[in-house]
Amino acid sequence: MTSRHLLLIIKNFVLITRRLVSILLLLACNRVAAQQCVVTNSVVATPPASGSQEVLVSRIDTEYYSTLRARVYDTYDSTGRGNYTSIDTLNLFWRNYHGLLPSGPLNRCGVWGEHDTPTIGFSVCIDIPSSKTYYMGFSADNSGMLEIDGKVIIKNIGFLYWGIYKISLPKGKHLVEFKVVNFGGPAAIGFEIYNNTKDQILKSQSYGDLNLVFSTLLEKGATVEDGDPFYTYSCPLNGNFMLDYCGSSGIPVCTQFVPIDVKITNPPPVCLSEGVDITLPQITAGSPSSLSYTYWKDSLATIPLANPNNIKKSGTYYIKGSYESCSMVKPVNVVVKSTASTINSVICLGSSYGGHTKTGIYVDTLRAANGCDSIRTLNLTVKTQADTSVTVSVCRGDGYRGHTRSGIYTDTLTTANGCDSLVTVNLTVNPNVDLGPDKQLCLGDSLTLRPGQFRNYLWQDGSTLPYYKVKTGGIYWVKVADENGCTGADTIAVKETICIPSRFPNTFTPNGDGINDTWDINGLRGFPQCTVFIYSRWGQLVFKSIGYPKPWDGRENGKDLPVGTYYYVIELKNGTPPLSGYVTIIR
Repeated sequence: MTSRHLLLIIKNFVLITRRLVSILLLLACNRVAAQQCVVTNSVVATPPASGSQEVLVSRIDTEYYSTLRARVYDTYDSTGRGNYTSIDTLNLFWRNYHGLLPSGPLNRCGVWGEHDTPTIGFSVCIDIPSSKTYYMGFSADNSGMLEIDGKVIIKNIGFLYWGIYKISLPKGKHLVEFKVVNFGGPAAIGFEIYNNTKDQILKSQSYGDLNLVFSTLLEKGATVEDGDPFYTYSCPLNGNFMLDYCGSSGIPVCTQFVPIDVKITNPPPVCLSEGVDITLPQITAGSPSSLSYTYWKDSLATIPLANPNNIKKSGTYYIKGSYESCSMVKPVNVVVKSTASTINSVICLGSSYGGHTKTGIYVDTLRAANGCDSIRTLNLTVKTQADTSVTVSVCRGDGYRGHTRSGIYTDTLTTANGCDSLVTVNLTVNPNVDLGPDKQLCLGDSLTLRPGQFRNYLWQDGSTLPYYKVKTGGIYWVKVADENGCTGADTIAVKETICIPSRFPNTFTPNGDGINDTWDINGLRGFPQCTVFIYSRWGQLVFKSIGYPKPWDGRENGKDLPVGTYYYVIELKNGTPPLSGYVTIIR
């Protein structure tokens, strides 16, 4: 093994040891910070104990160019790959090439170590003016890496092109760290943040077109370490210090913390009527007097406790003691003595339980043997009348629960639970034959008897149709049988009489459809000597009849009369005045 190799191993061991110590220190500080409060005094962080210092410089160099056009990325991964839009090569502001006068972003804003070191790294605090989406330009020689607030954004990128990457940043200070290792030459890093839209960047021709938030142009002349920038600053081991890269002075500082300690004394058990007050001073006795307190339902202090001065339920609650920006959350155990019981009861409608008569949940407070109130919860169910309906059909002569006629009946029964039950019976006694009351029939007219819907019919003349047409007076009867085999019968008397017509239809429609095709006048056939005269609107006689054996069909001498209004004169020949009026033909 050569001396060069041995020195390289020793250097790597020292570097790894420094990183490990710094990481452990940061973790220890983080653990303490969760229970501590900030002290305003701070000290400047100690720079690395070993390694040389470099000064950042810039230069126009023909060696630093891109072989590809500058690109704008809206989406990308940690290697810088993704969807991009190339900037036009005619745009000289973004142009990169190898020549006597090279242009391009890296030669504009790039920085190098003064002594052309192949490894360079540094960190800087950038103040972002507002929370929004920005575009950042970045490139570096060979193996370049960019971190923001400890998160790797882009790594292992080489200067083939100037990449402009879309990124969302919240308002405030952010730690940006850079590192680049160049194999065979000095290392270069270029980084800028633009407060511009993508379209504005694509069309920009100079810095005057860009709203520049940050550029490595601003870092020229800064002193940095010749090497890896990560975990290189350290804080004092004693005194509870934490490293803050973005201190108020803009340089790494160590901020000191002092511990706080919330002490909790659990309150004594109380009765439910009294409640527990965990805001009393004796609960947090022994805690620093500078603490302020809030009260919570959970250990993460995310769910506020509504009434910390009057807790009615046993359980674990939480008190958060705070001082400035730090806090500590401690549990407090509460015991509320109460005797609780639950009763489930069912009663009938009209009864009561403990004075309650309706279905519901009732909470009653009683005095228990331990001197505290006892809570009784009553789940009461009031059984209402079980209303049911049944439809029943029986044959005439039979019955149902004592009912022998068709109708609706309501019966009150007692169910298995001892409560009343209402049963509604819709009873039909079959067959329910009904020809109606006795009737009068005008001489010359007819009427139709319909007993109802049944399976079989038998009329007094032996006919079996479901209806019977009566043309003369007499006694008529029908016997029927239904689908259940029940039989029944009914009789009706029809008296024939002479009727003087009192109503005359004023329209009819002689269009041959079989409906209302003739001018029918009830009762007129009882006057065989009557005369019927019908005239047109001009007084022309269009119809004449002695008696009215055949109703007028709207024709004259067999020809259809036109639609319109016609006038009639009817003499009954019984000594009464003539009857007159009008009738309209509609087709």
